[in-house]
This record gives sequence, C-alpha cells and structure tokens, in this order.
Amino acid sequence: MDTSRYNMSYVELEGDFVQKLEESMVNLGACNATTLILSEKSPPKPIK
Repeated sequence: MDTSRYNMSYVELEGDFVQKLEESMVNLGACNATTLILSEKSPPKPIK
C-alpha cells in the first residue's frame, strides 16, 4: 500500500499489530521486531 500521500499528516489506520513477525517474513524499511500490517480494504483516513 502506497502511503506516501499521507506524509506529514495525521491519519487513522486500521490493521493488525504484530508483536513479532514470522521468521520467514522481512519488512523492508521497518523494524522486524514489531510492525503494523495495514488493511488493504480500509485505507488511511486523514484527520482534519
């Protein structure tokens, strides 16, 4: 999911917080200890 248009904005996110990724998963650009897997069905909603 491309979230670049939300840069420097406050947003509401929906997804799953994963405390520890499976050993076979690598999340490039993020810490592999924890991550948020965003829901493709619910894109970020800007907060005004």
